[in-house]
Amino acid sequence: MDQVDHEFGEPNPDAPAALSRFAFLIGRWRCEAQVRSANGEWQTFHATWLGRFILDGYAIADEYRMTGSSGELIVLGMNFRAYDATKQMWNIKWLNALAGTWVDLGPVRATRKWLKETLTYIRIRLYLPPNLTCWA
Repeated sequence: MDQVDHEFGEPNPDAPAALSRFAFLIGRWRCEAQVRSANGEWQTFHATWLGRFILDGYAIADEYRMTGSSGELIVLGMNFRAYDATKQMWNIKWLNALAGTWVDLGPVRATRKWLKETLTYIRIRLYLPPNLTCWA
C-alpha cells in the first residue's frame, strides 16, 4: 500500500492486514447516493464522504453527510471500523449525529454476501477522475 497523505492518516504496519479492505474509503469524496425506498424505487441524493485512519492507524473513521435536492441535511454521522483479527470479524459502529444515537453494525464478516445484501438497499457512486469509476 502506498503512503497515505497525513491529512488522512496512515495504516499502522502492525494493524491487521484486513484493515486494508476498507482503505478505499480513505480520502475526501463527493458521492451520489441512491437509496431504495419501501416501494422499491431508487431515490438519488448528493453526499460527501471523508475517511481517515485513526487511533495510530489501527482503525478507520469515515464521516458521511447526505443532502436532499434543496440542500437540506438528511444524514450526518460517522462510522468507526476496527478489525478483530482473533475473531476475524469487523466491529463497525455508526454515530448518527443528528439523533445523537449509536448503531452497532457489527460484528460482521465483510464478505461478498454481506456486501451484496447491503447494496440491495443503498448504492454509492464516488466521483473519481474521468477515467475511473467505483461503486462502493
